[in-house]
Amino acid sequence: MARLGAVLTAAAVLPLVLPAAPVRAEPPQAAWAASPMQPNARAGRSVVVIAHRGASAYAPENTLAAIREAGKRGADLIELDVRQTKDGKLVVIHDATLTRTTDARKKFPKRTSWRVGDLTLKQIKTLDAGAWFGKAYRGQRVPTLAEALKAVKATGDGVVLELKEPDKYPGLTQRVAALLKADRHWHVRGRTLVQSFQWSAVRDMNERLPSTIEMGLLGAPTFAEMLRSRLYADVIHVPKGSAGAGYVRQAHNALYRVYAYTVNDAASLRRLASSGVDGITTDRPDVLRAALDS
Repeated sequence: MARLGAVLTAAAVLPLVLPAAPVRAEPPQAAWAASPMQPNARAGRSVVVIAHRGASAYAPENTLAAIREAGKRGADLIELDVRQTKDGKLVVIHDATLTRTTDARKKFPKRTSWRVGDLTLKQIKTLDAGAWFGKAYRGQRVPTLAEALKAVKATGDGVVLELKEPDKYPGLTQRVAALLKADRHWHVRGRTLVQSFQWSAVRDMNERLPSTIEMGLLGAPTFAEMLRSRLYADVIHVPKGSAGAGYVRQAHNALYRVYAYTVNDAASLRRLASSGVDGITTDRPDVLRAALDS
């Protein structure tokens, strides 16, 4: 109950409206020490390396190829985006439409919409999700969430799932929760983080999943928002411009871990690391790993 105690202590200096959500208990130290989400968990590495949409600088984002590259290039966690098809299937893709990262316009030229939610999984599976990135990746497909999780499991890394616009996909949170609950591999503390810019969806997922599955707020909440959300969230994932030392210290005082996105050059990576963030999201996990190790 340490999390609740910290929130109530902070309430002494700032008014707080407690949400009716389950209290997320603080993790046992022994279990947390072995977590890939915990700084210093891996032989002196002080910052968690998060591969953005897989190793998306080296392979087409959110594909199985990008997941495999992330595993090879030193990632601790692999971040993936989740949307839902017309027939209620979970797929891994960032954009609301299929036109940037697939050949949807060419495959379905007579359509007036190429939105993920307007096509069935069968239709989406006919699309090429790799040729836009390079000839070597021609034939990559948009993976289902189940396929992507299987690939992440094979790397030995943890996973970060971003729920994209969940309010536009009825049943998405329920389906993601059911998939994670069905496989106890993802129940190990520190192995799985679910996050969204829609914090109400994060709260919903917290109510559906075991407390060992972490919850994250995307964005830069104020201190008052941090306190209100602390009963159902563990991580704040902020834009790199918001990850100053003062903000990070404030979030740490509210018992959050702080991850920052998206940074690819070594100088910026080192600057962020010096601000005290606990993790950094990058398209180039090998560059971040080298910068941290040096």
